Amino acid sequence: MINELLNPWMLVALAAMALPLLIEWLFRRRRQRLAFPAMRYLMNPRKRRRVQLQDLILLLVRTVVLGVLVVALARPLLRPEAGQGADHAPRHVAIVLDGSYSMGQAIGQTNAFAVAQTMAQDIIRGLPQGTVVSLVYLGQRPEVLLERTADRDGVHDAIGRTKVSDMAGRMADAVAAVDQLLAADGAAAEVYLLSDLQRSTWSATPEDPRDPQALLARLTQRHGTFVLDTGGTNPFNAYLTRFEPREKVSAVGMETHYEVDVEVRNMPANGKLWLTLYADEDKAATAVADTQRPGKLSTRELTAADLHGGRATLVLPHTFVEPGEHLLRVELEGDGLATDNQRYYLASVPANVEVLIVDPRHDPAPTADPLASGSGHLQNAIAPRTPPGFERLSPFAVTVRRPEEVLQLNLERFAVVVLTNLGNPSEGLVSRLEQYVGDGGNLLIFVGDAVTPYEYNTKLLKAGKGLLPCELEAATGLAPAEALSQAKATPAKSAELLHGLVYAASEPHPAVANVRQLTRQPAPPSVSRWMPFKLNGKTGEFGRPVVFLGNRQPLACERAFGQGKVMLVGTSADASWNYLVYTSEYLVLVQELLRWLVGEPDRAVNLQIGQAFQQPVLLSSQYLLLRRPDYSKVRLAPVPQGNLWRIAYDQADRQGIYEVDTTAEVMNRRRFVVNLVATEGDLTRLELEGFQRELAQAGVTYWGPDKAVRRAVEARHSIQEYAWLFLWAVLGLLAVETLLATRFGRRRI
Repeated sequence: MINELLNPWMLVALAAMALPLLIEWLFRRRRQRLAFPAMRYLMNPRKRRRVQLQDLILLLVRTVVLGVLVVALARPLLRPEAGQGADHAPRHVAIVLDGSYSMGQAIGQTNAFAVAQTMAQDIIRGLPQGTVVSLVYLGQRPEVLLERTADRDGVHDAIGRTKVSDMAGRMADAVAAVDQLLAADGAAAEVYLLSDLQRSTWSATPEDPRDPQALLARLTQRHGTFVLDTGGTNPFNAYLTRFEPREKVSAVGMETHYEVDVEVRNMPANGKLWLTLYADEDKAATAVADTQRPGKLSTRELTAADLHGGRATLVLPHTFVEPGEHLLRVELEGDGLATDNQRYYLASVPANVEVLIVDPRHDPAPTADPLASGSGHLQNAIAPRTPPGFERLSPFAVTVRRPEEVLQLNLERFAVVVLTNLGNPSEGLVSRLEQYVGDGGNLLIFVGDAVTPYEYNTKLLKAGKGLLPCELEAATGLAPAEALSQAKATPAKSAELLHGLVYAASEPHPAVANVRQLTRQPAPPSVSRWMPFKLNGKTGEFGRPVVFLGNRQPLACERAFGQGKVMLVGTSADASWNYLVYTSEYLVLVQELLRWLVGEPDRAVNLQIGQAFQQPVLLSSQYLLLRRPDYSKVRLAPVPQGNLWRIAYDQADRQGIYEVDTTAEVMNRRRFVVNLVATEGDLTRLELEGFQRELAQAGVTYWGPDKAVRRAVEARHSIQEYAWLFLWAVLGLLAVETLLATRFGRRRI
C-alpha cells in the first residue's frame, strides 16, 4: 500500500538497528573456563536453551523497535495515482460541463444542469491542494472557461456562475476540444464529463458522423476518463419550432394571423398544454387607458387529440390598433423543459404601407376622373375601398405623382415605386431610382404605348447592369376592343387573340404561387396586347420569369438590384392593352406582386440563435452599446459600407430581446429578437445499459447520479500518511519488550 516516503533520507538511520546487537556483543559476560567437572550436573541443558531463546527474542524486539522508529521518521505516504505510473507533479484535471439547453429539464425539484453543477463542485472539493484544473463548458460549441489553474476556489465559483445555454451542442466537439487541450501536457490527466446523456448531444448525425464514444475510447488510452450522469428519464416535453405571421405585410386595422408550430414527445394520454399569446409586455408600464391593453391576449388548451402525430400548427389572430414596433410572445406551459417553450416576434406595424405611382398622365385636380389616367385601375387594386362594417382589405396606401415631381420626394418612405406607361425616363429619374432600389427599395414597372423598347434598354437595362430585368422588344397583339371583335367574328382564332395568365411553367414563382387559390376562378382570356422580352443576353441572365401567358410566353419577370428588387409586367396597368383590370384576378395579382416586392420587412430583426444582426447606422460612427437578454452589454463598432455605416453582431447565443442603446435618428430598427433552434426538444436519453457496456469496453468509468462524487474523488486523489501508525507500533513494541523483560527477569539495556 505504501508507495512513497516523504523523508527517504531518514532510512540511513536504519543502521541503528545494529545497536542492540553491538551492545549485546560488547557487554556480554566474559566466562572463564575452570576445570570443575561437577558443575555440568548442576545446569539442565533444556533450561539453558530456553534462556538463550528468551535473550534472542528480547534482542529481536529491541532491534525491530529501532527499525520501526526510523520508518516512522521517514514518513511513509500512499499516493493512489503513483500506482498508475504518474510522477508526483500536480495532476491536471479537466472538467467538461454539458450546458446544452436540454440540461434545463426538470429532475425532481431542480434541473439536470443544477445537478451537474453540484457534481462538478464536489469534484473540486475532493481534489487535493495543488491540483491543476481546466473547466470546459459545452454550449453550441465548447468553450474553455478556465485553463490550468490551481485556484480551486476560483474554479468552484466559476462553476456556480455558469448557466444552462439556449443552444444545442455536440459532445464530439467537447471531447475533441479536451483532447487538444491535454495534448500539450504530454502527461496523463483525468477527464470528468458531466451530462444528461441526451441522444441529440451524444449521437452521430449525417452532418457530423463523429461518434463521441469512439472519441472517448481514444481519449481514455492516455487519460483517466469518467462520465458522470446527471440522471433523469425521458420526460414529457413540448416545444415550439416556429412563430411567425402568415401575412408578412400588414398595417394597423388589419387582422394578422400568426402561425405557431408545436411538437410534443412522450405526451401522456391525459396530458394537457396551454399556449398563450402575449403582446407588448414591454409597454405595460407606459400604457394608457385608450390604447390596446398590453399583456396576455389569449390562451388555448391543447390535449393529445389536438396533436396528431405529435405535431400541430395553431393560428392565433391579432389586430394592431396603433402603429409602431410591437413585441409578441407565445409561451407553452405543462411540460418538463421550459427553455424551448417560448418564441418571440418583433413586428413593425405602419399605419399604411406606402406605394408611390409615377403616372405621366396623372391629373391632380379633385374633379379629375381617376380612370382617365393610366393608374386609375391600379390605384383601386392596390388600395381598394373597405365597405363600412368590413375589415380592412389591404395594408397599402397610394400616392400618385407625375415624373417631374419624383425628384422632390423622399422615396425612402415608400415601400414600392410603380412606373405606369412612363416613356423616355430622364437621366435624373433613372439615377434616383437606381439609388432608391440599391438602398433596399422596390420598383414595379408596367409598360404601355408610351414605352419605347430602345429607350428602356438603353437607360434602364444598360447591358444587364441597370434596373431592367429583361431586354424589351416591340409590342405585339391587338387592342382589347379589336381583339374581342375579331374573336367574336372568328371564334376559332380567339385563343390566338386573347390570352389568360399561367402562374407555373414547372414550379410557380413565390410571388404568384397563391394567386389561383386566392381567386378560386379559372383564368379568363383577358390579355390581348403585350411587350415580349428576352431574359438572357450576351452578358448572361438578366432576370427570371414570374407570370406566363396562355401561349407560354413570359409576361412578367423580376431581378434583384442592390438591396432591393425590380419587377416588370409586360402589359399595361390600365385597360388599353387588356381586360385583366376588370377581373378580380387583377386585384389579387397586384396585391401578391406588391407583397413579394415588399418581402418580409421584419426578417432582419427576427433571428434564430447563430444568425447575425445587421443594421445601417444613419448619423454616427461612434461605438454603440448593445444590451443582451442576460443584462450584459457589448460594444459595437460601426464599419463603413458604401455611403452608410453599418453594425453587425454575430454572437447572439441567448434567446430573448436585444436592444441597441441609441435613438431612432441613428438607427431605424434598434431592437431584435433571437429565438431558440429546437433541436434538443426530443429529450430522449441514450440506452443506458448499452452505453455503460460500451464505456466499460473502452476503459471509461461511468458514475451514476447516486454516486458519492466527492468521496470517490478523494479516494482517488487523497494522500495518506502512515507515520502515526508506525509510531503507535513503536509504543506497542516497547510495551511488549517491557512485558517480556519483566517476565523473563531481564532488565532492558
